[in-house]
Amino acid sequence: MIRNITAVLEQTKQKGEPKQGVSRSDRLWDNSILVDLYNQKPGGLHIGYQTITPDLFVATVVDWKTLVPVGAIKIPSIPFTRTDKFDDFAGADVALKDTAAALNEWKDFYFRIEGDVLKDPSEINEADVNKARQRAEMVVKYLTEELKIPANRLKADAVVTGKAREVRAVALAKP
Repeated sequence: MIRNITAVLEQTKQKGEPKQGVSRSDRLWDNSILVDLYNQKPGGLHIGYQTITPDLFVATVVDWKTLVPVGAIKIPSIPFTRTDKFDDFAGADVALKDTAAALNEWKDFYFRIEGDVLKDPSEINEADVNKARQRAEMVVKYLTEELKIPANRLKADAVVTGKAREVRAVALAKP
């Protein structure tokens, strides 16, 4: 049927009208775009995998304010001890590795790592905010130093809601 349509299109075209450009008469598509991409330099079209170019953007304080939140990624809960250290007995090391794997899947995004505390919102004070920020900074430090996530993609922050003792990752993108 597609061959018939192609034949009719070819037979009924106006004088001077270019050829339909259909690369296969049994399919109505033109491969010229793919050919152009394939012939591009450097590297051409990579089929079967994604090539990530290194991002030379190093976010400053001002730049982080211009990034737009695009969503939060689900990361496992990273347990801390009462003395605010990673609780490896409760699986902090596994949770951090899973977090790094999740961040590596989204190479084109930046992440605000947000610390929080579990406390009645009316009782939250500056010490709680500092504790939340410190937890987020610990996670960022571990992700960058131990698990080799590029530091320019991460920023520690405290966003205290009082609803959970956790660290979240919010995905950000350039506008």
